[in-house]
Amino acid sequence: MLHKLVTGVALVLAMAASARAQSTVAILDATGISILDTGTGQQRARFPLTLTPGEIPTTIAASADGSRLFVTTTLTATTGAVHVFDRVSGARIARLATSNSSIAGRVAPTTDGRHAYFVATAEASDASSVIHCDAYTVDVEAGTVAVVPGSDRAGQCGMFSLSPTADRLYVVSLRTNCFAHCPQSGSFSAYAVGASGATELWGDGVDAGGPSLALTADGRTLFVRFYWNGGILDYGVRVYDTISGAFVSHSLPAFTPPSMAVASDTRLFFLAATEFVGTQFRKRIRLIDTSTDTNLGDTILDSTTTADVPATFISDTFAARTYVLEPTRLILIDSDTVAATTVATGSGWVDGAVLKDPCATATLSQAIFTTSGGSGMLTLDAPGSCSWTIDPSTVPGLSFTTTSGNGPATLPFTLDSANAPSLDSFRADLRALTLERVQPLMHIDEPGTIAPQPFIVRGWAIERSANPADGPQPTVSVVHVWAWPVLGGAPTFLGAVPASGNRPDIAAVFGSAYTAAEFSVPVHGLPTGTYAIVAYALSARLGTFTQQTGVLVSVLPGTRIAIDGPGPTVPRTFAVSGWAADPSATTGPGVDAVHVWAFPDTGEAPIWVGAATYGGARDDIAALFGPSFRPSGYWLFGSLAPGHYTLEVFAHSTVTGEFSPTTTPLTVTADSVTEMSVEAPTSGSTISGAFGVSGWGVDRSAASGSGMDAFHVWAFPIDGSAPVWVGQASAAARPDVASLFGPQFTNAGFVLNSATLPPGTYDLAVFGHSTVTQSFSTWRLVRVTVQ
Repeated sequence: MLHKLVTGVALVLAMAASARAQSTVAILDATGISILDTGTGQQRARFPLTLTPGEIPTTIAASADGSRLFVTTTLTATTGAVHVFDRVSGARIARLATSNSSIAGRVAPTTDGRHAYFVATAEASDASSVIHCDAYTVDVEAGTVAVVPGSDRAGQCGMFSLSPTADRLYVVSLRTNCFAHCPQSGSFSAYAVGASGATELWGDGVDAGGPSLALTADGRTLFVRFYWNGGILDYGVRVYDTISGAFVSHSLPAFTPPSMAVASDTRLFFLAATEFVGTQFRKRIRLIDTSTDTNLGDTILDSTTTADVPATFISDTFAARTYVLEPTRLILIDSDTVAATTVATGSGWVDGAVLKDPCATATLSQAIFTTSGGSGMLTLDAPGSCSWTIDPSTVPGLSFTTTSGNGPATLPFTLDSANAPSLDSFRADLRALTLERVQPLMHIDEPGTIAPQPFIVRGWAIERSANPADGPQPTVSVVHVWAWPVLGGAPTFLGAVPASGNRPDIAAVFGSAYTAAEFSVPVHGLPTGTYAIVAYALSARLGTFTQQTGVLVSVLPGTRIAIDGPGPTVPRTFAVSGWAADPSATTGPGVDAVHVWAFPDTGEAPIWVGAATYGGARDDIAALFGPSFRPSGYWLFGSLAPGHYTLEVFAHSTVTGEFSPTTTPLTVTADSVTEMSVEAPTSGSTISGAFGVSGWGVDRSAASGSGMDAFHVWAFPIDGSAPVWVGQASAAARPDVASLFGPQFTNAGFVLNSATLPPGTYDLAVFGHSTVTQSFSTWRLVRVTVQ
């Protein structure tokens, strides 16, 4: 006795745990599907319905594995549709039009939701006005609806049911309908269904009492309501063994139930017709034990309106829960006491389906692959009691080492190569997971096989997908371009650019979504030689380099520029010097102008530093390229405010007619505030014999003295010859300067007497040495001609 008691307690606890495990119901209304938590009454998710104008939703059903929802709709008297939705994401998988909208009851899906059945009443094909009931099969994957051959029965369709193994169909057909003054007459048939159609196994000419039919969870027992003695209030239930077709008839306590729901193998719920009591309409729920014909309990459902309120049973086969759905509330019915508990309220509710909640969550380590295929990992997070299956058959080339198990798992998978982009989904437990193949495509349009510098590496790169974006946007985020020397050696990185330029020719071939496809990289300064120019494309969606292409190019000599000075850190005034030449020139150094710009690191507009003097003698360059390249030196005295810059020197090639740049980083430090003037000789003057150089200079940042303690004089021949040392000037008093800047600047003058120079034209430069910067950071130039 104790053992039985303990066993009973364990069974009760197990049933309670099973009931608690199921807590989700899908509710259909005119505009969408709400997923409700019946434990809290709160909405978990909302899936909108996209319907044709005039299309009205009527019923909802769920596949036993909980993966898919099936919604029936009517559009006209002769048309309708079955909509199939993914239960997890809410995405509509298919919309299947029906040729007859008189679908009786809910769609009956197979366990995995790939197929479904329904019955519908239709006129005879010969227009004889004789109605008949046909069964239809829905193939969700193929997107087809077809009559099941051999299922045709005379009369109007009543209720139907599908066995749990989807190999048997039970249909009630009604031949007459006398409404209140006489019972309906009809028949009942059990069909075996398969690929070839339907075969009737057994039947019964019972006077079916309306469309009431219910099947137990194991599919072995079927309940069909019938009229006992022909009276409208005298009804019973036949309990059939679905294998043999044998039945036992039961006369039930007087009641008029329009619908039934299974509570157990011997217990049935009945939802009675509306009773009018006082000013309210009521519905009665009754629980009957069919083995004893005993009424186990009644519950009255009160409506709060003065109109008949529709109500329907919704139940499941996996958690033993039964609900009644009204337009404004969902009611849980206790299987023992028939107690009714409102678990959720709403408005405009049409139908509902109890759902099996997923017990496992599934994630993919990678969901996007190229057409080359690849491998990845599927992770299932599930309790040990969770039994799961994987169906990879819907994705061509997808394979797993195992496709079923229990509890948590990490499963490797492989995806074979393919020829075209694709977008497919497969199911892991109840989760629909998507795998996509993208097709990388790219091409280098230029340069050709020979490329004189500077040149452009230009081409296009895209990743085709099965479901491209509506508008043009880059599918390749970045293209990296490298030059690999054919004879060996380290490659040269040429640049990284987006593939976003407009390419209407690519859009014309692959579609407007791929208009943004071009990449372009300017190339200069690459040593002469033969290279494999290779472009690598970074996928915008995968974040990895998924493709590459290359061309073999002979790179010709181009403009060469070198910056000898300044160094990386200078005062605000500095000298820029170096050389520039185009080795491909046949005469002269190949360069006729050098321009200098400074680009602030702050991103502000570039600053013009000046046009350098070009043509200075460079014996080292002549030794490298030949005598014609000797006059390739340049110099420029520049000044910039303190800050960080990129100094860019542009050389203009006489061969290509283009400016080519080279750069160096430059930091200008905060320096002194200087003033300086060369008063003699004057710029543009002509000198004969010895001459004097005089003027003044100050650094107003000096703490004491004039701020300048030395003045050096140099002469720079304008023909580019080497500069000539003229001499060091002596300090001199300048009261006039002191009157401008203060007494400490009295000794600001400089004088150099009896200076001499060979005949020629010079830029005479006086450099002042600052005691603040401890450098010759200030100078002034005058141009003179010596006879």
